[in-house]
Amino acid sequence: MKSLFNKVLLIIILINTNILIAQDQSIDAKKFDYGIHVGVNSANVTEFSSGDARIGLSAGLYGKYNFSDSGFSVRTGANYSEQGVKNLDETIEGDVINLKYSGDRDWNVIQIPLIFQYTYEKKIGIFLGPQLSFLTEKEESTQNPIFSGVVGVEAFFTQHVFARLQYDNSFTKAFTGLNQRNFPGGAGRGTITTEAKQYVFNLSVGYQF
Repeated sequence: MKSLFNKVLLIIILINTNILIAQDQSIDAKKFDYGIHVGVNSANVTEFSSGDARIGLSAGLYGKYNFSDSGFSVRTGANYSEQGVKNLDETIEGDVINLKYSGDRDWNVIQIPLIFQYTYEKKIGIFLGPQLSFLTEKEESTQNPIFSGVVGVEAFFTQHVFARLQYDNSFTKAFTGLNQRNFPGGAGRGTITTEAKQYVFNLSVGYQF
């Protein structure tokens, strides 16, 4: 746990240090931007007929490199995101075991995205890219890390204030090796794998310095 947060903290420090150095030393400092954002998530998992979205918070910071005045840019950063699923009431059938689970799965993650973006007239932008997420606390039978894809739109209301809407779809399974011990209510022996994957809608507002 401490090791994960130390790594994330180091990444955040390196990102901001590199941006500040670039802005001080670069001939064209306008190529570099950085900012912060905060928002709300609506997260759920596929495959299950039951389950409600988990509404959670998100917050983060980013650094962005702009390719001249073309409108194209690439950004990365570190985000904290509250995800998961609420009110599961599901029976998962396997070859030698049936598992029944009622309850919630709360997953808090640190996200490291790599986003490619096109912004028209510095006002409206579209973006997509891969993202790697790490659970802040180890949870048995839950995939960690999580690899996903992100797509979204961004709109600037002033030179600094923006809003962002994005969709995050996991490429990796949400659960690994479900069994009677880590998925309460099961009967029999053995493990089950499920194709369930996490997906998240996020709406945030931010400030670009």
